[in-house]
Amino acid sequence: MIALNSITRRTQTAVPFAEVGRIGVDFSIENINLVQLGRTVNGKIALKSCCSVGYKKTREELLSSPKILRKILSQAIKEYCFKGKNIFYSMT
Repeated sequence: MIALNSITRRTQTAVPFAEVGRIGVDFSIENINLVQLGRTVNGKIALKSCCSVGYKKTREELLSSPKILRKILSQAIKEYCFKGKNIFYSMT
């Protein structure tokens, strides 16, 4: 998680994005991982934002409570400068 946060800090610069993709969410065994790519104004694909949030409850408890899950995702999206609310997910 430390390495992921380090990458996030380096990528959150003033790079102007022409468009951003959906927010990818992975519900792993111990964390919720989020990532978002975008296309810069010069046409390159770049990392817009990413983070990893540890579960405060078990994964099953979290997934069975949409209210708590929504709160955690909303906080992460705001804190790590994700753009939009269009999400796709996977479970590993």
